[in-house]
Amino acid sequence: TMSPLAFDPTGASRWRARPQNPWDAARICGGSSSGSAVAVAAGAVPLALGSDTAGSLRIPAQCCGVSSWKASRGVIPAEGTFALAPSLDTLGFLASDASWLERAAEIFAPRPQAAGTRIGLAADLLADCDPDVARITADAAHALSQMGLAVAETALAALLARVDGAVLGLLSGESARELAAIPAAQDDPLFAARLAKGAALTDAALAAFRAECAAARAQVDALFATHDALLLPVMPGVTPTLAACDPAAPGFSGRTLYRLSAFTRFANGLDLPVVVVPAGLDANHMPVALQLVGAPGQDRALIALARRIQSATDWHRARPASAFKESLA
Repeated sequence: TMSPLAFDPTGASRWRARPQNPWDAARICGGSSSGSAVAVAAGAVPLALGSDTAGSLRIPAQCCGVSSWKASRGVIPAEGTFALAPSLDTLGFLASDASWLERAAEIFAPRPQAAGTRIGLAADLLADCDPDVARITADAAHALSQMGLAVAETALAALLARVDGAVLGLLSGESARELAAIPAAQDDPLFAARLAKGAALTDAALAAFRAECAAARAQVDALFATHDALLLPVMPGVTPTLAACDPAAPGFSGRTLYRLSAFTRFANGLDLPVVVVPAGLDANHMPVALQLVGAPGQDRALIALARRIQSATDWHRARPASAFKESLA
């Protein structure tokens, strides 16, 4: 199963059972491609399809400790899929490791690309991260340097800030238009409130948001003139508990939900391919993962880089306790 209408970053569902995170049932499994991530993490399948509008392949990949590939838009045909925000939507896969991502990519992007060696570490984002996330990211960057990759610090915060309002505006406005005719979305109070907010955005406002994302691509081109891939955490925080993400729970803060996609949604607005690789475990023995972000169309190069990283490290081999796997039998 997945989050209803692909519109929740936690994996929550008000209409059917929520998939359990196989690492810790008290924590979110991430969404919206929640069931796919859980199935891979639990060992039920090595590869599963998902979609990504603001982080829906990457957030579950971190929460469940698996690899994922958010494809450049159009690489994987979208025929037969359900649109949420067409300017941001794309497809991809969750997998037990990058070798399975490569098998999928061979079908949709058959021309191989060499792995890049110049890695730009988004060091300016680490100050906003939880200590475990910052530590694991820094340790991973050092490990990549030891592998012979050229890791250099770069700045990404200004780019994220520049496009964030536009991406959130597109998500709100386009989803309101796509979901307007679906009764279930109108009948659910949470969805209805989201749709009302998005419906208030004019077509001219949405056009301005798209123009802002297009203008920001010049800034992206400058980054990829000196880096083959950008390295940054999937999320600034560790995987939160179910209670922390429940609007009905005492002490709930909307900032918790906002932070889940704080480092992911920019890539949708800029149509950048992303591969996620696990990078270690936090103090609660929960996975922490990193994003490898590439230039448009460099999907196979990113997957090749992820394979190189996983051939030299064992972070992706960490698995949740077998008790959850046995419960699926």
